[in-house]
Amino acid sequence: MADATTQSPVNIPTPEELGFDPEALRKKYAAERARRLRADANDQYQMIAGRFDHYNVDPTSIPGSRGRPGTRTSTCSSSAVAFMD
Repeated sequence: MADATTQSPVNIPTPEELGFDPEALRKKYAAERARRLRADANDQYQMIAGRFDHYNVDPTSIPGSRGRPGTRTSTCSSSAVAFMD
């Protein structure tokens, strides 16, 4: 019986079949991610306070608002459609 590390993967397409090299793409995305990571991490964000305090209010929770988007009923008629397996 062959060792699991020496067995070739089953049904995994080759880079030629795919039209690109997956390992090269992984390296490209890893380099791009490393380039975009910032040393200040979460410290780059500002608190929602002071002049930004109005962003801390949910406009749909204000009395007299029309409710959450997508919860209103429609007056247009439609046909029912059944989906079967």
